[in-house]
Amino acid sequence: MHAGLSVLASPMRRVNLVGLPCALIISAEFDPLVDDNEAYAARLKEAGVPTKYVCFAGMIHPFFTLSGVIDDAAKAEDLIAAELDAIA
Repeated sequence: MHAGLSVLASPMRRVNLVGLPCALIISAEFDPLVDDNEAYAARLKEAGVPTKYVCFAGMIHPFFTLSGVIDDAAKAEDLIAAELDAIA
């Protein structure tokens, strides 16, 4: 992590994650940020924040933007829609 990043830019830099809202973290296996995403999800769970972490095997960072081409992108969209429906 970059030492100069603000907690506003990177919530992972917060000392205490208690009280943050529920989270759905979607990652890709071949995303350079996959380890950070998994670590953030783990920290949220440790803080008692309801968190779901899903990592799509074989996917790269921008897979989500390719829903017309990649089936997993549509699955990610469906996960997001289901989570939004659940909290609405």
